[in-house]
Amino acid sequence: IYVGSNGSRICGVGEGRLSTLYFAKLHAAGNDYIALDGRGIDIDWSDLAIKMSRPVFGVGSDGIVVVQESKSAAAQVRMRIFNPDGSEAEMSGNGIRLFAKFVIDRNIITPSDTGLVVETGGGVRTVVPRMGGDKMLLELAGKPVISYSLELFQRLDRVSAIVVVASDANRG
Repeated sequence: IYVGSNGSRICGVGEGRLSTLYFAKLHAAGNDYIALDGRGIDIDWSDLAIKMSRPVFGVGSDGIVVVQESKSAAAQVRMRIFNPDGSEAEMSGNGIRLFAKFVIDRNIITPSDTGLVVETGGGVRTVVPRMGGDKMLLELAGKPVISYSLELFQRLDRVSAIVVVASDANRG
């Protein structure tokens, strides 16, 4: 993989099947993702996420968001999120907002009056774009649902560690 000097393209992706793949690096609320239009492209997205997310030899990011055709009749477009370790995430609140900006800015999908309907690994979500002056504000519709598990590791009746695993499932 070679990231072009202009910082907006990747060369040598897909073992000769694709010579150049254009991308954008977007950030919101402390997260930064690399957005790619992957419609009709069959490559190892996990491997690409690992290579691109590296801060020194890649672009550096919290992962990649990939645009694909929706497999659901209820959604306009599909979003896949890959973490820097190559694992695929179900959903990210900041990731879907960045994804929505990417697909709207590039005219990949035009939102309906009720918003942009996106298929994610965690179900179908709606992102509502709002214009604020020259800025596009993106609101994730629905009620967030946070599920968590709390594990206490005790030693001699004292808590030695608390591990909280949380996910913003936004399943409402």
